[in-house]
Amino acid sequence: MLVQAASHLHSLDQIYSSPNRPAGACVWAGIDSSRGYHHQPFLGSPLDLFRLPKFDYFMFQTHRPPKVVSGDVGSGPMIFIANYASFQSQDSLMVFSNCEQVRLFQGGKLIAVQEPDLGYHVPHPPFTFKVGNFSNTVSMLYATGVAPIETEIGELKAEGLVRLLQPIAFSHLGSR
Repeated sequence: MLVQAASHLHSLDQIYSSPNRPAGACVWAGIDSSRGYHHQPFLGSPLDLFRLPKFDYFMFQTHRPPKVVSGDVGSGPMIFIANYASFQSQDSLMVFSNCEQVRLFQGGKLIAVQEPDLGYHVPHPPFTFKVGNFSNTVSMLYATGVAPIETEIGELKAEGLVRLLQPIAFSHLGSR
């Protein structure tokens, strides 16, 4: 899902960097689906076959203005940790947000407070953090949920910071 989000982010970035920027853009298919003409399903959409959001769904969501808040769904500041916090997770973590800064905690400890990544033309680039391991145990038993009870799951918490607005928080537990 990170590769797919990076691909869509790259396409958006090219659009925003163009001096002849189009008035809009779209993704060909919004929901993964079976293709009647081909044996492989199309899996490149922001929503999966069950209509559940993938990482790039939240990447697209970051491009709304954080200071515009209405009673409708999909307004105001947002933040999403693009990681499942499992022992297989990378130590480089991407956070999608339309906030000015993100404060990231792992296991209750502050990792960093930082601004968006440089080098992008999109209005709200992602935030990349270096984090530690999410578990001391690297075992398939851990993946199936039968790890010892004392095995610590690295909880992630991100807070989005926008001037003149309250911080918003999103907690992401290590298990799904």
